[in-house]
Parts: sequence; structure tokens; C-alpha cells
Amino acid sequence: MNFLVDSAEMLTDKTWRQIHPHLAGGFVCALEGPLGSGKTTLVQGLAGKLGVKDHITSPTFNLRKSYRIARPVKGARELQHIDLYRLEKATGFDEMELEDWLSDKKSITFIEWAENIQEAEKSADLVIKIKAVGDRLRKVELIWK
Repeated sequence: MNFLVDSAEMLTDKTWRQIHPHLAGGFVCALEGPLGSGKTTLVQGLAGKLGVKDHITSPTFNLRKSYRIARPVKGARELQHIDLYRLEKATGFDEMELEDWLSDKKSITFIEWAENIQEAEKSADLVIKIKAVGDRLRKVELIWK
């Protein structure tokens, strides 16, 4: 499915309408797009829809942040936000940690830059590609696996 959006609110609302019936513990969503395309903004908006009270920031330097979901959703008690921008491949600690994070059945997981690590991209139930097509306009593609 493809759609165009021209604001962060529209990005969140249109995406939420498509994915919320599928959200459950163990759900993994890969977010792809260039820097500044709106990946973190989308996670922030979806976290709000899930009742996360904390301020969501990009986990670029510590790779992962976890947030409590106010009301559990089909077995999910947390939202995991993973950012693989700094990694080109998983090795050692990173690989073991990533495997644990991706198999967490009590979290809904959003991964930015999943395409950098093959294991992360393969584990996704959904890939959301965001591409700027103007100053404010974004093309969003949802690819279900």
C-alpha cells in the first residue's frame, strides 16, 4: 500500500489506521528512508497512540531504547525503538543483543535502518519505506511480509 502525507500528524494517523489491528507482542516493523525522512517522527507518533508517556528520542548511540506501553496490547507491554544507523553488520555483542531484542514477545519493535543488518530486515513483519518527494510531502509504502 502507498500513500502521500504532508505532515507528521497525517503520517502517524494514516500509518496507525493500517497497522494497529496487527500490533501485538513480538510484532517487528522495519523503517527505511534517508536521514530526515520521518522515521523517528513516525515512531514518536505511534508511541503516542500506544499510550507511551515518555518522550521518544532516537537511540542512534545506544542502539535501543525501551518504553512502557500504558495499556498492554495483545501481549505487548513495551515498545522497543532500535536504530541501526551506525552498524554495517552485527558482530559479537551486537548480534547476540539484536537476536534477543527481535525475539522479544512482550514488545512491539520499530527498527530504523533495518536494511543495514540482514537479520533485522528479515525478521520484520512489516517494512515501512518513507521517501521525501518535496519539502513537506512524503511518499509512504507499507510492505507486509
